[in-house]
Amino acid sequence: MLALAADAACAATPPYVQLVGAVGTLAIPPATCSGAGPPPSFFATIDLGSGGAYRYSPAAVMPYFFDDEGEFNLVYNQDVTLLVSTYFVAPIAQSNQPFPVVPVSTWYAAIDRVPEHTELALRVATYDATGITVATSRLTWDCTTGEVLSLEHRGNAAPPATTRLVEFYHATLDHYFVSADPAEIGLLDAATITGWTRTGHGFNVWTTAASGANPVCRFYLPPAFGDSHFYSAAPGECADVAARFPWLVYESPRVFFASLPVLATGTCPPGTLPVYRLWNQRSDSNHRYTADPLVKAEMVAKGYLAEGYGPNAVIMCAPT
Repeated sequence: MLALAADAACAATPPYVQLVGAVGTLAIPPATCSGAGPPPSFFATIDLGSGGAYRYSPAAVMPYFFDDEGEFNLVYNQDVTLLVSTYFVAPIAQSNQPFPVVPVSTWYAAIDRVPEHTELALRVATYDATGITVATSRLTWDCTTGEVLSLEHRGNAAPPATTRLVEFYHATLDHYFVSADPAEIGLLDAATITGWTRTGHGFNVWTTAASGANPVCRFYLPPAFGDSHFYSAAPGECADVAARFPWLVYESPRVFFASLPVLATGTCPPGTLPVYRLWNQRSDSNHRYTADPLVKAEMVAKGYLAEGYGPNAVIMCAPT
């Protein structure tokens, strides 16, 4: 029915260190322009996974300076590195907890001080078990006032991106279809592929990998088997469908990302909501995907079968 665009971009998974801060707040102690200043305080969320490590580096931001020194300044080449810490492998995991650094007197051992209101930066690089840099996190502040000026995460440390999964309905076929792909949505909205209209329903999905989330596979059922699409966030189910039904078109192993519930109970992880998969049980096989319990109940009343885990038949979990 629809040509699938390229797979959704995939962000990495842990390890990462993510500095925590709010731009515009006075979160850093003032007067850190010299070695006589107070100990700066930082917070970070950490997930080093298996074999991860990190090190940090304070720097002075000089917009017209180019310093090609190591992994920190390959990314942030406007920063003048003040020091680079040793490698750390602990804590393995923490959420928004203090992130200790050496005293500022150590930072300024070579230069004594920087001018008032200089923008300082703390950079953290995270490495996987092979030693490859997979994440960076950078927080900057005014050394005089302590005001946080910027906060940026790259690689594994970048928050997972989300988008809205849009649902369409074809009245003649009595079929439903969902997509998070802007190109597909555009084709249907423009009636390039006729007969489809938005239902007004949908739910959020991750377009990049998120902690605890799985890639969602998509199969196309040719006209003889339904002329529709099938989605699953369970790797085992994706593999099973591919093996048992070789006549289906395995369009992609990851069109978006979603979490699985606890299989026995159907309970979704914190920060997610249940998604239901309803099957029409007809020869023109078609599934409807919804996060609305009322829609689920309506479809079950029409004879659709709820497929999923636990007593409420939850098939996957989507970000709120």
